[in-house]
Amino acid sequence: MVYNWQNSTETEIMTTIVYDYKTHSIGYDSRICRGDVILSDSFEKWLMKDGIHFFYAGSVADFDEFMRADKTFGNKCPTAVGVSVLMVRDNVVYECGFDEDDGYWEVECKYNIAIGSGSQFALAALACGKSALEAVKIAATFDPYTGGEIYEHKIGAPKIGRVYA
Repeated sequence: MVYNWQNSTETEIMTTIVYDYKTHSIGYDSRICRGDVILSDSFEKWLMKDGIHFFYAGSVADFDEFMRADKTFGNKCPTAVGVSVLMVRDNVVYECGFDEDDGYWEVECKYNIAIGSGSQFALAALACGKSALEAVKIAATFDPYTGGEIYEHKIGAPKIGRVYA
């Protein structure tokens, strides 16, 4: 199944979320759109449940389904396939999601990774030595679905928190 976000009437979080493996930090923006219309530049794109942090891009409805679903390997949740997620559990970052055929999956990120519509710009910025925060700022200059407030989470700090741009 190909997810066609350009023709969607759902509220979308086409965004940029980037993990810098070297500095162990995640940068992300706060823009939320429906098609070509910006709905908000101050939307919170992460939440914590049971001590686990989730950063997400894609459909808001699909993320809600993702959070309600049983995240056991192989468990099916076909309604949550329109979302990409970076998860922080015990100070380790994972990319995770539901595949239509194989069900729930997760992979430990031992490398830089970005998700969302501006991901290619953010990864290029990291490759040029920019921080996660700077990488999202750069992505926002090229990707119309990335913008608003830009934040950085430092993973493993005594209290995980945001650094504002």
